[in-house]
Amino acid sequence: MAEPDVIDGNDSKAPPGLLLKWGVAVGFPVALWLLPLTQYCGITPRMKLYLALSLWAVIMWTFELVDPAISGTLLPIFFVLGGVGSPSDAFRGWSSPVPWVTLGGLIFGAVIVATGLAKRLTYKILSHTGTSFAGVVVGIVIVTTIISPFMPSVTGKTALLLPLIIGVCQVMGIQPGTREASAMMLALFSALWSAKMAYLTASADSVLLAALVTQYTKQSVSWLQWFYQMALPSFLWTLVSTALVFTLRPKNIHIPKQTLKERYRALGPMTAKEIRAAAMLAALAVALVTDAWHKIDPGWTLMVMAGLCFIPGVNLLTGEELKRLVPFNIVFFLAGSMAIGNVAAGVGFVKMLTASVVPLLQGMGDTALSMAIWALGFLGCFALNQFGLSAAFAGPIADVFGALGFDPYLGAYSLIWGFNQLFFPYQCAPLILIYGFGYLRMSHLIGQMAIRTAVAFAFMIAVTIPYWRLIGLFAR
Repeated sequence: MAEPDVIDGNDSKAPPGLLLKWGVAVGFPVALWLLPLTQYCGITPRMKLYLALSLWAVIMWTFELVDPAISGTLLPIFFVLGGVGSPSDAFRGWSSPVPWVTLGGLIFGAVIVATGLAKRLTYKILSHTGTSFAGVVVGIVIVTTIISPFMPSVTGKTALLLPLIIGVCQVMGIQPGTREASAMMLALFSALWSAKMAYLTASADSVLLAALVTQYTKQSVSWLQWFYQMALPSFLWTLVSTALVFTLRPKNIHIPKQTLKERYRALGPMTAKEIRAAAMLAALAVALVTDAWHKIDPGWTLMVMAGLCFIPGVNLLTGEELKRLVPFNIVFFLAGSMAIGNVAAGVGFVKMLTASVVPLLQGMGDTALSMAIWALGFLGCFALNQFGLSAAFAGPIADVFGALGFDPYLGAYSLIWGFNQLFFPYQCAPLILIYGFGYLRMSHLIGQMAIRTAVAFAFMIAVTIPYWRLIGLFAR
Protein backbone atom coordinates (compact mmCIF):
# COMPACT_ATOMS: atom_id res chain seq x y z
CA MET A 1 0.00 0.00 0.00
CA ALA A 2 1.09 3.58 -0.58
CA GLU A 3 2.65 5.41 2.34
CA PRO A 4 0.05 7.36 4.36
CA ASP A 5 0.30 11.07 4.93
CA VAL A 6 1.88 11.67 8.34
CA ILE A 7 2.97 14.61 10.44
CA ASP A 8 6.73 14.63 10.92
CA GLY A 9 7.51 14.91 14.61
CA ASN A 10 10.52 17.10 13.80
CA ASP A 11 8.35 19.73 12.11
CA SER A 12 6.82 22.50 14.22
CA LYS A 13 3.91 22.89 11.84
CA ALA A 14 1.86 20.36 9.88
CA PRO A 15 1.15 21.05 6.20
CA PRO A 16 -2.15 22.94 5.77
CA GLY A 17 -3.47 20.30 3.38
CA LEU A 18 -2.86 17.56 5.92
CA LEU A 19 -4.63 19.50 8.67
CA LEU A 20 -7.59 20.02 6.34
CA LYS A 21 -7.80 16.29 5.67
CA TRP A 22 -7.78 15.54 9.39
CA GLY A 23 -10.44 18.19 9.90
CA VAL A 24 -12.65 16.51 7.30
CA ALA A 25 -11.99 13.04 8.76
CA VAL A 26 -13.09 14.17 12.21
CA GLY A 27 -15.52 16.97 11.41
CA PHE A 28 -17.78 15.27 8.86
CA PRO A 29 -18.59 12.22 11.03
CA VAL A 30 -19.21 14.46 14.05
CA ALA A 31 -21.50 16.68 11.96
CA LEU A 32 -23.41 13.61 10.79
CA TRP A 33 -23.79 12.45 14.38
CA LEU A 34 -25.16 15.86 15.42
CA LEU A 35 -27.78 16.02 12.63
CA PRO A 36 -31.37 15.45 13.88
CA LEU A 37 -31.83 12.41 11.64
CA THR A 38 -33.79 10.52 14.29
CA GLN A 39 -36.52 13.15 14.30
CA TYR A 40 -36.88 13.55 10.53
CA CYS A 41 -35.75 10.26 8.97
CA GLY A 42 -36.61 7.66 11.57
CA ILE A 43 -32.95 6.70 11.98
CA THR A 44 -32.22 5.40 15.47
CA PRO A 45 -29.31 6.84 17.51
CA ARG A 46 -27.55 3.48 17.17
CA MET A 47 -27.92 3.57 13.39
CA LYS A 48 -26.71 7.17 13.28
CA LEU A 49 -23.56 6.28 15.21
CA TYR A 50 -23.03 3.37 12.81
CA LEU A 51 -23.21 5.75 9.84
CA ALA A 52 -20.89 8.28 11.49
CA LEU A 53 -18.23 5.69 12.37
CA SER A 54 -18.45 4.13 8.91
CA LEU A 55 -18.04 7.56 7.32
CA TRP A 56 -14.98 8.19 9.51
CA ALA A 57 -13.37 4.95 8.33
CA VAL A 58 -14.09 5.62 4.66
CA ILE A 59 -12.60 9.13 4.89
CA MET A 60 -9.51 7.81 6.66
CA TRP A 61 -9.00 5.22 3.93
CA THR A 62 -9.62 7.77 1.20
CA PHE A 63 -7.05 10.27 2.49
CA GLU A 64 -4.67 7.55 3.77
CA LEU A 65 -3.97 9.60 6.88
CA VAL A 66 -2.68 6.53 8.71
CA ASP A 67 -2.00 3.01 7.56
CA PRO A 68 -5.42 1.64 6.52
CA ALA A 69 -4.83 -1.34 8.80
CA ILE A 70 -4.93 0.98 11.84
CA SER A 71 -8.28 2.57 11.03
CA GLY A 72 -9.57 -0.79 9.80
CA THR A 73 -8.68 -2.44 13.11
CA LEU A 74 -10.12 0.41 15.19
CA LEU A 75 -13.46 0.46 13.36
CA PRO A 76 -14.93 -2.79 14.80
CA ILE A 77 -13.58 -1.82 18.23
CA PHE A 78 -15.41 1.53 18.00
CA PHE A 79 -18.56 -0.32 16.92
CA VAL A 80 -18.37 -2.47 20.05
CA LEU A 81 -17.43 0.37 22.44
CA GLY A 82 -20.25 2.53 21.04
CA GLY A 83 -22.80 -0.21 21.48
CA VAL A 84 -23.41 -0.25 17.73
CA GLY A 85 -22.68 -3.93 17.21
CA SER A 86 -21.81 -7.03 19.19
CA PRO A 87 -18.26 -8.42 19.10
CA SER A 88 -19.56 -11.43 17.15
CA ASP A 89 -20.87 -9.11 14.42
CA ALA A 90 -18.07 -6.55 14.46
CA PHE A 91 -15.29 -9.15 14.28
CA ARG A 92 -17.11 -11.66 12.08
CA GLY A 93 -14.75 -10.81 9.24
CA TRP A 94 -12.03 -12.87 10.92
CA SER A 95 -14.19 -16.00 10.84
CA SER A 96 -15.03 -15.60 7.14
CA PRO A 97 -12.82 -17.05 4.39
CA VAL A 98 -12.05 -13.62 2.90
CA PRO A 99 -9.05 -12.61 5.09
CA TRP A 100 -7.60 -16.06 4.62
CA VAL A 101 -7.99 -15.84 0.86
CA THR A 102 -6.00 -12.63 1.08
CA LEU A 103 -3.30 -13.99 3.38
CA GLY A 104 -2.96 -17.21 1.41
CA GLY A 105 -2.78 -15.27 -1.83
CA LEU A 106 -0.14 -12.92 -0.42
CA ILE A 107 2.01 -15.79 0.84
CA PHE A 108 1.70 -17.74 -2.39
CA GLY A 109 2.46 -14.61 -4.37
CA ALA A 110 5.59 -14.14 -2.28
CA VAL A 111 6.63 -17.71 -3.08
CA ILE A 112 6.32 -17.13 -6.83
CA VAL A 113 8.33 -13.90 -6.58
CA ALA A 114 11.01 -15.17 -4.17
CA THR A 115 11.79 -18.31 -6.17
CA GLY A 116 12.17 -16.32 -9.39
CA LEU A 117 9.35 -18.23 -11.09
CA ALA A 118 7.31 -15.04 -11.54
CA LYS A 119 10.12 -13.43 -13.52
CA ARG A 120 10.61 -16.53 -15.69
CA LEU A 121 6.88 -16.80 -16.45
CA THR A 122 6.69 -13.08 -17.13
CA TYR A 123 9.33 -13.23 -19.84
CA LYS A 124 7.31 -15.96 -21.54
CA ILE A 125 4.02 -14.08 -21.20
CA LEU A 126 5.44 -10.82 -22.58
CA SER A 127 6.92 -12.61 -25.57
CA HIS A 128 3.41 -13.75 -26.57
CA THR A 129 1.14 -10.86 -25.48
CA GLY A 130 3.37 -7.99 -26.52
CA THR A 131 6.31 -6.16 -25.04
CA SER A 132 4.53 -2.83 -24.51
CA PHE A 133 2.21 -1.66 -21.73
CA ALA A 134 -0.77 -1.75 -24.09
CA GLY A 135 0.16 -5.26 -25.23
CA VAL A 136 0.20 -6.52 -21.65
CA VAL A 137 -3.27 -5.03 -21.03
CA VAL A 138 -4.59 -6.81 -24.13
CA GLY A 139 -3.09 -10.06 -22.86
CA ILE A 140 -4.77 -9.59 -19.47
CA VAL A 141 -8.19 -9.13 -21.11
CA ILE A 142 -7.78 -12.25 -23.26
CA VAL A 143 -6.62 -14.48 -20.38
CA THR A 144 -9.27 -13.35 -17.90
CA THR A 145 -12.10 -13.69 -20.41
CA ILE A 146 -11.06 -17.25 -21.22
CA ILE A 147 -10.69 -18.51 -17.65
CA SER A 148 -13.69 -16.67 -16.16
CA PRO A 149 -16.40 -19.34 -16.70
CA PHE A 150 -14.26 -22.15 -15.29
CA MET A 151 -13.60 -20.66 -11.85
CA PRO A 152 -16.59 -19.52 -9.77
CA SER A 153 -14.37 -17.47 -7.46
CA VAL A 154 -13.16 -14.08 -8.73
CA THR A 155 -10.91 -13.94 -5.66
CA GLY A 156 -9.36 -17.26 -6.64
CA LYS A 157 -8.73 -16.02 -10.17
CA THR A 158 -7.19 -12.85 -8.77
CA ALA A 159 -4.90 -14.81 -6.46
CA LEU A 160 -3.80 -16.96 -9.37
CA LEU A 161 -3.04 -14.13 -11.82
CA LEU A 162 -1.84 -11.36 -9.51
CA PRO A 163 1.69 -12.73 -8.89
CA LEU A 164 2.19 -13.00 -12.63
CA ILE A 165 1.10 -9.40 -13.20
CA ILE A 166 3.42 -8.26 -10.42
CA GLY A 167 6.17 -10.16 -12.19
CA VAL A 168 5.34 -8.20 -15.34
CA CYS A 169 5.68 -4.97 -13.37
CA GLN A 170 9.06 -6.01 -12.01
CA VAL A 171 10.40 -6.99 -15.42
CA MET A 172 9.17 -3.73 -16.96
CA GLY A 173 10.68 -1.71 -14.11
CA ILE A 174 7.30 -0.45 -12.87
CA GLN A 175 7.53 0.74 -9.27
CA PRO A 176 4.65 0.29 -6.74
CA GLY A 177 2.32 3.27 -6.39
CA THR A 178 3.15 4.78 -9.79
CA ARG A 179 0.55 5.51 -12.44
CA GLU A 180 1.86 2.56 -14.44
CA ALA A 181 1.56 0.18 -11.48
CA SER A 182 -1.95 1.37 -10.62
CA ALA A 183 -3.04 1.09 -14.25
CA MET A 184 -1.71 -2.47 -14.46
CA MET A 185 -3.51 -3.52 -11.27
CA LEU A 186 -6.75 -1.84 -12.34
CA ALA A 187 -6.56 -3.51 -15.75
CA LEU A 188 -6.46 -6.89 -14.02
CA PHE A 189 -9.36 -5.99 -11.73
CA SER A 190 -11.52 -4.50 -14.49
CA ALA A 191 -10.97 -7.46 -16.79
CA LEU A 192 -11.87 -9.97 -14.08
CA TRP A 193 -14.72 -8.00 -12.50
CA SER A 194 -16.38 -7.14 -15.82
CA ALA A 195 -15.96 -10.40 -17.75
CA LYS A 196 -17.43 -12.43 -14.89
CA MET A 197 -20.88 -10.91 -15.52
CA ALA A 198 -21.15 -12.83 -18.80
CA TYR A 199 -21.23 -16.24 -17.13
CA LEU A 200 -23.55 -17.70 -14.52
CA THR A 201 -20.68 -19.76 -13.13
CA ALA A 202 -18.01 -17.04 -13.06
CA SER A 203 -18.73 -15.59 -9.61
CA ALA A 204 -20.46 -16.53 -6.39
CA ASP A 205 -22.72 -13.46 -6.38
CA SER A 206 -24.19 -14.48 -9.76
CA VAL A 207 -24.83 -18.02 -8.53
CA LEU A 208 -26.45 -16.69 -5.35
CA LEU A 209 -28.67 -14.21 -7.18
CA ALA A 210 -29.86 -16.83 -9.64
CA ALA A 211 -30.64 -19.22 -6.79
CA LEU A 212 -32.55 -16.58 -4.85
CA VAL A 213 -34.63 -15.47 -7.84
CA THR A 214 -35.38 -19.11 -8.70
CA GLN A 215 -36.43 -19.79 -5.12
CA TYR A 216 -38.62 -16.68 -5.01
CA THR A 217 -40.28 -16.94 -8.45
CA LYS A 218 -39.99 -20.69 -9.18
CA GLN A 219 -38.53 -19.64 -12.55
CA SER A 220 -35.01 -20.86 -13.31
CA VAL A 221 -32.39 -19.66 -15.78
CA SER A 222 -30.00 -21.96 -17.63
CA TRP A 223 -26.28 -21.31 -18.12
CA LEU A 224 -26.92 -20.73 -21.83
CA GLN A 225 -29.83 -18.32 -21.19
CA TRP A 226 -27.69 -16.28 -18.81
CA PHE A 227 -24.89 -16.18 -21.37
CA TYR A 228 -27.25 -15.07 -24.15
CA GLN A 229 -28.76 -12.32 -22.02
CA MET A 230 -25.55 -11.02 -20.45
CA ALA A 231 -22.52 -11.96 -22.56
CA LEU A 232 -22.51 -9.39 -25.37
CA PRO A 233 -22.84 -6.26 -23.21
CA SER A 234 -20.47 -7.77 -20.62
CA PHE A 235 -17.73 -8.45 -23.18
CA LEU A 236 -18.12 -4.95 -24.63
CA TRP A 237 -17.96 -3.46 -21.13
CA THR A 238 -14.84 -5.50 -20.38
CA LEU A 239 -13.11 -3.83 -23.32
CA VAL A 240 -14.37 -0.35 -22.41
CA SER A 241 -13.72 -0.56 -18.66
CA THR A 242 -10.23 -2.00 -19.09
CA ALA A 243 -9.34 0.64 -21.68
CA LEU A 244 -10.26 3.31 -19.11
CA VAL A 245 -7.02 2.58 -17.22
CA PHE A 246 -5.27 4.64 -19.88
CA THR A 247 -6.97 7.74 -18.44
CA LEU A 248 -4.30 7.44 -15.74
CA ARG A 249 -1.87 8.34 -18.53
CA PRO A 250 0.64 5.54 -17.87
CA LYS A 251 3.87 5.65 -19.83
CA ASN A 252 3.83 3.18 -22.71
CA ILE A 253 6.85 1.27 -21.49
CA HIS A 254 8.35 -0.94 -24.17
CA ILE A 255 10.91 -3.70 -23.85
CA PRO A 256 12.50 -4.98 -27.07
CA LYS A 257 11.92 -8.69 -27.64
CA GLN A 258 15.63 -9.22 -28.04
CA THR A 259 16.14 -7.85 -24.53
CA LEU A 260 13.52 -10.24 -23.18
CA LYS A 261 15.19 -13.19 -24.87
CA GLU A 262 18.57 -12.20 -23.46
CA ARG A 263 17.14 -11.82 -19.94
CA TYR A 264 15.38 -15.16 -20.22
CA ARG A 265 18.57 -16.91 -21.36
CA ALA A 266 20.43 -15.26 -18.48
CA LEU A 267 18.15 -17.03 -16.03
CA GLY A 268 19.55 -20.36 -17.16
CA PRO A 269 17.69 -23.63 -16.71
CA MET A 270 14.91 -23.85 -14.12
CA THR A 271 16.26 -24.41 -10.63
CA ALA A 272 14.92 -27.14 -8.37
CA LYS A 273 13.17 -24.47 -6.33
CA GLU A 274 11.47 -23.04 -9.40
CA ILE A 275 10.32 -26.51 -10.42
CA ARG A 276 8.80 -27.09 -6.97
CA ALA A 277 7.13 -23.67 -7.11
CA ALA A 278 5.75 -24.43 -10.59
CA ALA A 279 4.34 -27.73 -9.29
CA MET A 280 2.67 -25.88 -6.42
CA LEU A 281 1.28 -23.30 -8.85
CA ALA A 282 -0.15 -26.05 -11.06
CA ALA A 283 -1.68 -27.82 -8.06
CA LEU A 284 -3.19 -24.55 -6.87
CA ALA A 285 -4.65 -23.86 -10.31
CA VAL A 286 -6.27 -27.30 -10.41
CA ALA A 287 -7.68 -26.88 -6.89
CA LEU A 288 -9.13 -23.45 -7.68
CA VAL A 289 -10.59 -24.44 -11.03
CA THR A 290 -12.34 -27.47 -9.51
CA ASP A 291 -13.78 -25.75 -6.42
CA ALA A 292 -17.32 -26.19 -7.76
CA TRP A 293 -16.71 -29.93 -7.55
CA HIS A 294 -14.86 -30.38 -4.25
CA LYS A 295 -16.75 -27.52 -2.49
CA ILE A 296 -13.65 -26.28 -0.63
CA ASP A 297 -13.56 -22.51 -0.32
CA PRO A 298 -10.64 -20.82 -2.14
CA GLY A 299 -9.56 -19.29 1.17
CA TRP A 300 -8.86 -22.65 2.76
CA THR A 301 -7.28 -23.94 -0.45
CA LEU A 302 -4.88 -21.00 -0.63
CA MET A 303 -3.92 -21.23 3.06
CA VAL A 304 -3.24 -24.97 2.89
CA MET A 305 -1.19 -24.58 -0.28
CA ALA A 306 0.69 -21.66 1.26
CA GLY A 307 1.41 -23.72 4.37
CA LEU A 308 2.79 -26.59 2.29
CA CYS A 309 5.43 -24.23 0.91
CA PHE A 310 7.21 -24.28 4.28
CA ILE A 311 7.39 -28.02 4.97
CA PRO A 312 10.72 -29.92 4.74
CA GLY A 313 11.48 -30.98 1.21
CA VAL A 314 9.57 -28.03 -0.25
CA ASN A 315 11.11 -25.03 1.53
CA LEU A 316 10.01 -22.38 -0.97
CA LEU A 317 10.03 -19.43 1.42
CA THR A 318 12.15 -18.49 4.42
CA GLY A 319 10.91 -16.69 7.50
CA GLU A 320 12.87 -13.60 6.54
CA GLU A 321 11.35 -13.59 3.04
CA LEU A 322 7.91 -14.03 4.57
CA LYS A 323 8.33 -10.91 6.70
CA ARG A 324 9.84 -8.92 3.84
CA LEU A 325 7.46 -9.85 1.03
CA VAL A 326 4.08 -10.32 2.75
CA PRO A 327 2.27 -7.12 3.88
CA PHE A 328 0.34 -8.60 6.81
CA ASN A 329 -1.26 -5.24 7.59
CA ILE A 330 -3.65 -5.63 4.67
CA VAL A 331 -5.28 -8.61 6.41
CA PHE A 332 -6.12 -6.44 9.43
CA PHE A 333 -7.50 -3.74 7.14
CA LEU A 334 -9.66 -6.29 5.34
CA ALA A 335 -11.08 -8.01 8.41
CA GLY A 336 -11.81 -4.68 10.08
CA SER A 337 -13.39 -3.06 7.04
CA MET A 338 -15.81 -5.96 6.69
CA ALA A 339 -17.43 -4.80 9.93
CA ILE A 340 -19.33 -2.14 7.95
CA GLY A 341 -21.38 -4.80 6.20
CA ASN A 342 -21.50 -7.24 9.09
CA VAL A 343 -22.90 -4.69 11.56
CA ALA A 344 -25.39 -3.13 9.11
CA ALA A 345 -28.09 -5.77 9.56
CA GLY A 346 -27.83 -5.71 13.35
CA VAL A 347 -28.52 -1.97 13.59
CA GLY A 348 -31.54 -2.26 11.30
CA PHE A 349 -29.91 -0.53 8.35
CA VAL A 350 -30.75 -3.32 5.87
CA LYS A 351 -34.39 -3.47 6.98
CA MET A 352 -34.72 0.31 6.71
CA LEU A 353 -33.06 0.31 3.28
CA THR A 354 -35.39 -2.39 1.96
CA ALA A 355 -38.50 -0.68 3.32
CA SER A 356 -37.43 2.65 1.83
CA VAL A 357 -36.29 1.51 -1.61
CA VAL A 358 -38.77 -1.14 -2.76
CA PRO A 359 -41.87 1.17 -2.70
CA LEU A 360 -40.00 3.70 -4.84
CA LEU A 361 -39.61 1.12 -7.60
CA GLN A 362 -43.33 0.71 -8.13
CA GLY A 363 -44.69 2.35 -11.28
CA MET A 364 -41.34 3.09 -12.94
CA GLY A 365 -40.73 2.60 -16.67
CA ASP A 366 -38.37 -0.11 -17.88
CA THR A 367 -35.26 2.07 -18.28
CA ALA A 368 -35.84 4.00 -15.06
CA LEU A 369 -36.49 0.77 -13.15
CA SER A 370 -33.32 -0.92 -14.39
CA MET A 371 -31.23 2.17 -13.63
CA ALA A 372 -32.76 2.42 -10.15
CA ILE A 373 -31.69 -1.16 -9.44
CA TRP A 374 -28.26 -0.38 -10.92
CA ALA A 375 -27.98 2.57 -8.53
CA LEU A 376 -29.08 0.36 -5.63
CA GLY A 377 -26.35 -2.14 -6.42
CA PHE A 378 -23.74 0.60 -6.75
CA LEU A 379 -24.69 2.59 -3.64
CA GLY A 380 -25.58 -0.42 -1.52
CA CYS A 381 -22.07 -1.83 -1.84
CA PHE A 382 -20.76 1.05 0.28
CA ALA A 383 -22.51 -0.53 3.29
CA LEU A 384 -23.09 -4.17 2.35
CA ASN A 385 -21.22 -6.70 0.27
CA GLN A 386 -22.73 -8.23 -2.84
CA PHE A 387 -24.07 -11.23 -0.91
CA GLY A 388 -25.83 -9.13 1.71
CA LEU A 389 -27.47 -6.97 -0.95
CA SER A 390 -28.52 -10.04 -2.91
CA ALA A 391 -30.09 -11.66 0.12
CA ALA A 392 -31.94 -8.48 1.07
CA PHE A 393 -33.24 -7.39 -2.33
CA ALA A 394 -33.24 -10.29 -4.82
CA GLY A 395 -36.74 -11.48 -3.92
CA PRO A 396 -38.53 -8.10 -3.69
CA ILE A 397 -36.87 -6.85 -6.89
CA ALA A 398 -37.86 -9.98 -8.82
CA ASP A 399 -41.41 -9.48 -7.54
CA VAL A 400 -41.50 -5.88 -8.80
CA PHE A 401 -40.20 -6.83 -12.26
CA GLY A 402 -42.58 -9.78 -12.50
CA ALA A 403 -45.58 -7.69 -11.45
CA LEU A 404 -44.79 -5.24 -14.26
CA GLY A 405 -44.68 -8.08 -16.79
CA PHE A 406 -40.91 -8.07 -17.25
CA ASP A 407 -38.52 -11.00 -16.96
CA PRO A 408 -37.83 -11.27 -13.19
CA TYR A 409 -34.15 -11.94 -13.88
CA LEU A 410 -33.81 -8.40 -15.22
CA GLY A 411 -33.68 -7.21 -11.63
CA ALA A 412 -30.80 -9.58 -10.86
CA TYR A 413 -28.96 -8.55 -14.01
CA SER A 414 -29.35 -4.84 -13.22
CA LEU A 415 -28.16 -5.43 -9.65
CA ILE A 416 -25.06 -7.25 -10.89
CA TRP A 417 -24.25 -4.36 -13.23
CA GLY A 418 -24.51 -2.07 -10.21
CA PHE A 419 -22.18 -4.34 -8.23
CA ASN A 420 -19.59 -3.85 -10.96
CA GLN A 421 -18.92 -0.26 -9.85
CA LEU A 422 -16.77 0.03 -6.72
CA PHE A 423 -14.71 2.79 -5.14
CA PHE A 424 -12.84 1.30 -2.16
CA PRO A 425 -10.92 -1.93 -1.54
CA TYR A 426 -13.14 -2.98 1.37
CA GLN A 427 -16.11 -3.38 -0.99
CA CYS A 428 -14.90 -6.68 -2.48
CA ALA A 429 -12.22 -9.26 -1.69
CA PRO A 430 -10.48 -9.29 -5.12
CA LEU A 431 -9.88 -5.54 -4.93
CA ILE A 432 -8.58 -5.88 -1.38
CA LEU A 433 -6.16 -8.56 -2.51
CA ILE A 434 -4.90 -6.40 -5.37
CA TYR A 435 -4.56 -3.35 -3.12
CA GLY A 436 -2.70 -5.36 -0.50
CA PHE A 437 0.38 -5.87 -2.65
CA GLY A 438 1.08 -2.14 -2.59
CA TYR A 439 1.16 -1.51 -6.33
CA LEU A 440 -2.23 0.22 -6.47
CA ARG A 441 -2.43 3.72 -4.99
CA MET A 442 -5.69 4.70 -3.28
CA SER A 443 -5.92 8.10 -4.97
CA HIS A 444 -5.49 6.45 -8.38
CA LEU A 445 -8.13 3.88 -7.50
CA ILE A 446 -10.75 6.42 -6.46
CA GLY A 447 -10.13 8.70 -9.44
CA GLN A 448 -10.27 5.80 -11.86
CA MET A 449 -13.44 4.39 -10.29
CA ALA A 450 -15.15 7.79 -10.49
CA ILE A 451 -14.51 7.86 -14.24
CA ARG A 452 -15.49 4.21 -14.57
CA THR A 453 -18.80 4.72 -12.77
CA ALA A 454 -19.76 7.71 -14.92
CA VAL A 455 -18.97 5.78 -18.11
CA ALA A 456 -20.79 2.71 -16.78
CA PHE A 457 -23.94 4.76 -16.17
CA ALA A 458 -23.93 5.90 -19.78
CA PHE A 459 -23.02 2.43 -21.05
CA MET A 460 -25.95 0.90 -19.17
CA ILE A 461 -28.40 3.31 -20.82
CA ALA A 462 -26.83 3.30 -24.29
CA VAL A 463 -25.84 -0.36 -24.69
CA THR A 464 -27.01 -2.80 -22.02
CA ILE A 465 -30.67 -1.82 -21.66
CA PRO A 466 -31.22 -1.47 -25.46
CA TYR A 467 -29.71 -4.95 -25.89
CA TRP A 468 -32.09 -6.39 -23.29
CA ARG A 469 -34.97 -4.66 -25.03
CA LEU A 470 -33.80 -6.03 -28.40
CA ILE A 471 -33.80 -9.66 -27.21
CA GLY A 472 -37.24 -9.29 -25.63
CA LEU A 473 -36.52 -9.20 -21.88
CA PHE A 474 -38.73 -6.11 -21.50
CA ALA A 475 -41.60 -7.66 -23.49
CA ARG A 476 -44.77 -7.60 -21.41
